[in-house]
Amino acid sequence: MSNKGTNKQLSYAQYRTADLLIFLLIMCVCEAINVFAVSRWFQGMTFTVSVMLLVSLIVFIRWGWWGVIFPFADGLLYCWMNGAIAEQYIIYCIGNSFLALIPLIFLLVPKKKWMSSWYMTLLYCIIGYIVVVAGRVIICLCYGHNFVYSLYENLTFESLNVVFAFFGILILRMINGMMVDQKTYLTELYKGSKVRPAEEDKWEGYTELDDEDLRDLASMDAYDAKLFRNDRAADRLKRRDGGEEDGEPQE
Repeated sequence: MSNKGTNKQLSYAQYRTADLLIFLLIMCVCEAINVFAVSRWFQGMTFTVSVMLLVSLIVFIRWGWWGVIFPFADGLLYCWMNGAIAEQYIIYCIGNSFLALIPLIFLLVPKKKWMSSWYMTLLYCIIGYIVVVAGRVIICLCYGHNFVYSLYENLTFESLNVVFAFFGILILRMINGMMVDQKTYLTELYKGSKVRPAEEDKWEGYTELDDEDLRDLASMDAYDAKLFRNDRAADRLKRRDGGEEDGEPQE
């Protein structure tokens, strides 16, 4: 059936907003579960399991600079749930936000290249790991913390997360359209949807369609378009058979 007048498609901005909100929700829920589990059953652990690095690296690939929102938001949530003091808020929120440097590496190596092989993906995750650790250590030094202790603590604290990020991205790479720049992907998808197989376009019914019929046909999916063409072909056969019975010449 034609869905003329009721077909509402998401705009690019709406799709981006929805996509970012979904990833933000996933990150916040996982972070809340992580903080609850650590405080309840795993107190005293020297490392943590967080999806912040994984989700941030995914969003940087998909949306570029929009990924900056995620490490900052994660720092806020983590500190709030742990009853942190102002200094810890600054260390985690600002330190995490050093991940904003990640899009700069796309100027040197395209996003597609980072996802082209397992070792490039590993390097991408390691860079993210180094950046977030460096960011926190720099903020710690601004507060007069010991360099060696701060470095060791943050390297250990995030050690499991870089492994988690690496394997998570390896799996997500297998999903078509997941680990790619979304603006480029959607543009290519849109252009591809405008190209129909040449054989499907070559049918006599087009010569009898007015502008409104052509617009309706263009808005149909493949199944409805096929039914539409079959109906038109049946009408032509009926008219031809009717003309033969009346003694009219065949077309």
